Amino acid sequence: NNKLLCTCENLNFLEWMFVNRAHFKNIDLYTCSNAQKDYMNINFKQFSKSISQLKEKCKSYTLYYIIISVTGTCFLSVIFGVALYRNRWKIRYMRYTLFQRARDSHLLSSSSDDLFLYDAFVSYTSKDRDFVIKDMIQKLEQDNGVQLLIRDRSFIPGEFKCQQIVRSIQESRKTICVVSKRYLKSAWRDYELNMARVEGVEVRKSMRYVILILLPEVCNGGYPKKISDFLKRDCFIEYPDDPAGYEEFWQRLCSALQENAQD
Repeated sequence: NNKLLCTCENLNFLEWMFVNRAHFKNIDLYTCSNAQKDYMNINFKQFSKSISQLKEKCKSYTLYYIIISVTGTCFLSVIFGVALYRNRWKIRYMRYTLFQRARDSHLLSSSSDDLFLYDAFVSYTSKDRDFVIKDMIQKLEQDNGVQLLIRDRSFIPGEFKCQQIVRSIQESRKTICVVSKRYLKSAWRDYELNMARVEGVEVRKSMRYVILILLPEVCNGGYPKKISDFLKRDCFIEYPDDPAGYEEFWQRLCSALQENAQD
């Protein structure tokens, strides 16, 4: 008349009893002890059914919970990672803007032309510096009175370059990018281009805030994907490879600098 422990921990023994039930006298009269929390009242008259019920009760779903948790975490991590990657330039822009607002009380808070310190910020590579210094300064500043922000002339030594880029973009009514093959391979020029893109989309509400000057080497080699959104909105001017077209080019650029940025 000993009572048995009918628990999950004792399941293997109960299954062994069922297999060898012929060796137990009066097994139909056996009863279970209810001292354990996971006790189940086994009906030894219906031993097979009771064993099946106990197996179901004792199933562990820990592995399923782990798999679901890991899968869900990986899925959310991928979504979060993709969102971060797609908005990486916007996040960087917001980071530096917040830093500047906390430090500089004069930071621009609207896109009114009266608040801009420069007509245009010029983005270029060091190997295209001669084009900026010899041609752009002559044609835009000296001949047409356009105030350009040129990093080799205006950036403050010792200040973080990324912060100066963002501030220069914000303080300029437009951004001019001198796009060459070297420009498209430069990490810093990629930074300037994307900061200008974010400024245009998030603050100016227009991509036409940016003007791309496409040098002949870029025009002849096919347009890369990274500037495709500017090309779709006609935010570019091709620099001619024939000197006969130079005058018309500078006139078009001056007109683009004077027009309102509207998509």
